[in-house]
Amino acid sequence: ESDCTLCMGCVAVCPSRALHAVGHAPGLNFIEQDCIQCGMCEKACPEQAIVLMPRLQPVPEARRAVQSLKAEEAACCIRCAKPFAPASLIRRIQQKLAGHSHFQNEAAQRLLMCEDCRVKDVFAALAADPVSQLKV
Repeated sequence: ESDCTLCMGCVAVCPSRALHAVGHAPGLNFIEQDCIQCGMCEKACPEQAIVLMPRLQPVPEARRAVQSLKAEEAACCIRCAKPFAPASLIRRIQQKLAGHSHFQNEAAQRLLMCEDCRVKDVFAALAADPVSQLKV
């Protein structure tokens, strides 16, 4: 859980929806009764944050209960303030791309924008100077 950046890779591969997104905020929920212990979530996790533990929960209410595995604040777009990703995921991406030549100055700021504002920002520069895209 502590290594989880809420990338939702595990949710994408879970065949029974035992793992599912919270919906209104970055978060990961689990329903033990729905888990079939297939191990796909463990294999799909890029952070190796999931470790399967075979067990049997004898209390039916506890098996059916929705457990919050991880929840955190959302990163909000610096242009429109729309929440668009988990804050920890954006921080991790910024760290990994900090020295990359393609993610300096205004390109680095695009990492802090939602998908819509990022596209608008890229095309605003091209619309203002269309000849610039011909330069190599």
